[in-house]
Amino acid sequence: MKRIISLSLALFLVLAAFAFPAAAEEREIRIGLLSMLNCTEEQYASYEELRWKIGARMLKNGSAYGAFTNITVPENLEGLRFKTVFYESLDAMIMGLMAGEIDYMQVYKNVAEYLISRNDELEIKLGFDDMEGNGSIVSRLIIDSVSNDFSFLFSRESSALRDQFNDAIQFMHEDGTLQRLIDEQITATNQGQEIRNVEIPHIEGAETIHVAVTGALPPMDYVNESGVPCGFNTAVLAEISQRIGKNIEITVVDSIGRIMAMSTGVADAVFWTRINAGLEEIDAGMDEIEEVTDKLIQELQDQLTEEEVEFLLDLRQAVMEAGVLLRMTDVPDNTINTVSYFSDTLTLVGMKTH
Repeated sequence: MKRIISLSLALFLVLAAFAFPAAAEEREIRIGLLSMLNCTEEQYASYEELRWKIGARMLKNGSAYGAFTNITVPENLEGLRFKTVFYESLDAMIMGLMAGEIDYMQVYKNVAEYLISRNDELEIKLGFDDMEGNGSIVSRLIIDSVSNDFSFLFSRESSALRDQFNDAIQFMHEDGTLQRLIDEQITATNQGQEIRNVEIPHIEGAETIHVAVTGALPPMDYVNESGVPCGFNTAVLAEISQRIGKNIEITVVDSIGRIMAMSTGVADAVFWTRINAGLEEIDAGMDEIEEVTDKLIQELQDQLTEEEVEFLLDLRQAVMEAGVLLRMTDVPDNTINTVSYFSDTLTLVGMKTH
């Protein structure tokens, strides 16, 4: 079970062991992230507030301690408030962080490592170092809740082409090609190697497919100073091109302009990150939340005060609202994804304190 399902069900399965909220002084955390579809900054701030509070409570439960080596549980959780600021590019977000517009950037772990390897003023403020966890249900759910998949997005009318991409990606998983490209294009880059310029071969007489990328997530999605796409995504597309027998040309667009590129015919597919759950999984999880909550309250009725029952019901409503938001956020209408070719976790990056 994935992102919203993981957080919500985990909450209700282990909530009996948590401390219930107490009054605390309010404080605001400003988080920058790349612009999202179907979602306002205020809506996403509400979702972030819920997500991080639940995650921190899970950690405070104690069953996940020892699973991770780079987590600090915030204090005064009930006074924590979030403000999110959308940026159209990674460069603009970095400038916002350095100018004090935001306290943290929410980026992927490998993006964070890339930026930190090239900027001594940045550091990871909250991240997950041990992706295996300790095997407990709680640690597994925490990992899933902050994981996203990398894929290519197509219109539903292009399902046959999407399926060809799927087959190629699946074979690349099986024969070790994807792991080799991860080692060459991501791991080595984050250890100081420069991002490589990968040339996509031209197949004479073959159909040409146009794919849009943004360059906003180095070293996975990167565009050099000359405007040329390089690195991991380019290497993945070069492999797919050879395996499906079609030429692939890459178009560079802004993050928020990817869907426009596809709807106007500029691109046949776009680079996309997605939650690790499909819409059907989210809907199923939402239904289960109500059942689990009612069952928990019934089983613990002799142990819960009226205030605690009210808190549980209010929290369930908040989780449901967050699920509705998540269901539509960054999920364009009439589109389909390929299978994942890479996964990464979300981290918070901030300025070093001296």
